[in-house]
Formats: sequence, structure tokens, C-alpha cells
Amino acid sequence: MLTNEAIEVHLSYLRPAVEAIQAELPALRQEMKALEERLSNKFDQKIDKVDQKVDRVDQKVDKLADRITEMQVNLKGLILFLTTAGLIVSGVSIAHALNWL
Repeated sequence: MLTNEAIEVHLSYLRPAVEAIQAELPALRQEMKALEERLSNKFDQKIDKVDQKVDRVDQKVDKLADRITEMQVNLKGLILFLTTAGLIVSGVSIAHALNWL
């Protein structure tokens, strides 16, 4: 067990350290706030860059989707044309086989 005098001696050594830390706290808080603002700004800039890249990718995807839709329409038209041409050729072949032509 420590005596009161021993405790006072220990406290007398700790007080200057605690006071020094308390004196540094406002400066440290300002530095931390400045660092937080810098990091926040950098983070926001990076997010903006990523957003811009995502927007460009979205535009490319939209163009690709439009192109695929055009190709599907063209393919449907080609299928319709080939089906119609096949029916006509079949009809002509049947008519030729029956000597109608």
C-alpha cells in the first residue's frame, strides 16, 4: 500500500505530462480537422471521377443496347424476308411440278 506522500510524488510527475498533453490537444484537434477535410475532399474527388466513369460506361451500354435492338429488328426482317422468299419459291416449285408454269 502506498502512502499519501508517495501518491503525491507520483502525481507530481504525472501532472506536467497531463498538462502538456492538454496544451497540445487544441492544435492536434485542428490538425485532425484539417486532415479530415483534405481526406474528405480527396474522397469526394475520387467519387466524382468514378461517377463520371460510370456515366461513360452507362452511355456505352445504352449505345450497345440500341445497336443490339437494331440488329434484332434487322434479323426479324431478314427472317421474314427469307420465310416469304421460301414460300414463294415453294409455290413456284409446286406450280412448276404441276406444269402450271
